Amino acid sequence: MTSLEEKLGYEFRDSELLRTALRHRSFSREGREQTADNERLEFLGDAVLGFLVSERLLQLFPDLAEGPLTKIKARLVSADGLFEVAAAIRLGDQVELGRTEEHNGGRSKKSILADAVEALIAAAYLDGGSAAAGSVVDRLILRPERVAEAKQNLAVDNAKSTLQEILQARQGPLPEYRVLSEEGPPHDRVFRVEVLVGEQVRVQGQGRTKKEAEQKAAREALRRIEPALG
Repeated sequence: MTSLEEKLGYEFRDSELLRTALRHRSFSREGREQTADNERLEFLGDAVLGFLVSERLLQLFPDLAEGPLTKIKARLVSADGLFEVAAAIRLGDQVELGRTEEHNGGRSKKSILADAVEALIAAAYLDGGSAAAGSVVDRLILRPERVAEAKQNLAVDNAKSTLQEILQARQGPLPEYRVLSEEGPPHDRVFRVEVLVGEQVRVQGQGRTKKEAEQKAAREALRRIEPALG
């Protein structure tokens, strides 16, 4: 079992499927031996990932409506989310790239790494069926802490728009958002954002994305101004 297979928690019977999942189209298009790239696997992986995550979320949250389930799924399978997964397992060290793409920093490109994650899921599906793909998805995408974080973020998703609407109705100063800091490795970034509402409210929020940090700051601002609304 290779180091990558250990991280995936799955050993491929057909090792060529694994190699193809890691092969970017640039590798095959620069005069090298003509070999299959991972684009078709990425296409299949997108569908397999969507189905498996949807099925699992229905099992995990039997009382949640379609809307919240859709939002949780979107967070888990977004390009940002898949990039975090890829960075966590150092997938950039494994992908095969053409010389030009390598020179252009392809090993750290979000699109290339997110697509490679989907291709790996498709490769596992073709190699071992839904059970194999499901085990990889559980290990990479549906880790309990990722699912819990995605669900927790439902509570703050509308804070920015709510704050904006309240302030507009009061004809008061509109909120201003400012990034104070951005720290941590690519797969575990932490953003700290400040929101200012006139001269009376200045609060901060922290999250793994800029959007999440802004939403949390907006939610805290709402807590500050709601008592004044009576």
